[in-house]
Amino acid sequence: MDKLRLLLVDDQELIRESLHNVLNMEPDMQMVGLVENGSIAIELCESEQPDVVLMDIHMPVMNGVEHRLQAAKKAQEKGML
Repeated sequence: MDKLRLLLVDDQELIRESLHNVLNMEPDMQMVGLVENGSIAIELCESEQPDVVLMDIHMPVMNGVEHRLQAAKKAQEKGML
């Protein structure tokens, strides 16, 4: 079975690293990225195609809600929605 590919997005480095350490212990999960804002996450989503994005909804630059709206817009432009 393939591993679940995760992208973790949080502006606080300690939170990112802590969650990464916990989730990295799961044999059926693979971390494809750790980033500090939604803007970077959009780029990484396009290149890495994660199965799941775990994202803080309270961040500067682009939070989780703004990211979701932007990702939906891009998907619609590409005819995926």
